[in-house]
Amino acid sequence: MTRIAMYEGDCLSVMRGFRAGSVDLVVCSPPYEAARTYGVGFKLRGREWVDWAADRFMECLRISR
Repeated sequence: MTRIAMYEGDCLSVMRGFRAGSVDLVVCSPPYEAARTYGVGFKLRGREWVDWAADRFMECLRISR
């Protein structure tokens, strides 16, 4: 059975609700440091951006099979 689901919300909060190894695919488009603000005033740079992104990428890794 193929099941597809899309979730909306804060990515870190949503992913923390999943069991480890329970997701086949995570698709994301993070606000790359100097390229995007998504109209929400995202302004992290340098080490702040790395720390912010690492938390989310590690959570993607944790939930992925």
